[in-house]
Amino acid sequence: MAAITAFLWRRYWGDIGVRVADLGVDPSSRMIDVVVVFVMIIGIFGPLLFVRPWVKALGKWIESKPQLARTVAKLRGLHLGKLPVGRLIINYWVAWVLGLLLVLSIMLLLTRVMTLIMVLFVGPAVAILLVANVLELDDELPNFLHLPHLDSWRVLGFLGLILIVFLLALGAEVLIMGPDLRADGLHGILAPKVLGFKAIPVMLYDLDEKHEPLGALYLGGNADLYVLFEPCAETVRLVPVGSSRVELIDRVDCRSP
Repeated sequence: MAAITAFLWRRYWGDIGVRVADLGVDPSSRMIDVVVVFVMIIGIFGPLLFVRPWVKALGKWIESKPQLARTVAKLRGLHLGKLPVGRLIINYWVAWVLGLLLVLSIMLLLTRVMTLIMVLFVGPAVAILLVANVLELDDELPNFLHLPHLDSWRVLGFLGLILIVFLLALGAEVLIMGPDLRADGLHGILAPKVLGFKAIPVMLYDLDEKHEPLGALYLGGNADLYVLFEPCAETVRLVPVGSSRVELIDRVDCRSP
């Protein structure tokens, strides 16, 4: 995993001619970012495996309530002419799809509003539940957390599919699309969040006052050099730290020639 992370860092910044060594970053230290995002993905999509037993449990609960069961039976008997509207709307598969959409919406909302909760609690909890079901250690779990309809290979296949899609999407963004550097910083779908890429708009001032202030994106640096990218001219600059001062700004203004 560390070797893959380092390779992706080199390819990503290599597209614009930047060496990772100049950024003052050890790519292998960014593995935790990859793990965090993968845990979030498990937390988002893992609960979808439990929707089917939840729908079945809801159906059994409705059957245990005679008045509610009669109401549902009447609704299922509705017809629009010869079209059985009731059976088309109120059935297992519609309930399953609605359950999937509801659970997915809740997980996405939690990810957006309470990211830390997803990373520290929801993601690990879902992973533990899936592992418990795979290893048949779910006897102590409530019935609604069992996956009786899935064998261990299907659960492992689901997790493997998530990992493959995740890596394919990340690899495509890094190897095919490359850095999307704009006046307000770095844009991207997965790569900036997963691998920790960044580009901060700054204004560079020459302490010797030999050059005019320069607006650029700060990519990183070390004890000797700032690594900057000019989005207007699409060029990389290596500026000595000792003779420069940087100031954070909202975006880089591109002046017309």
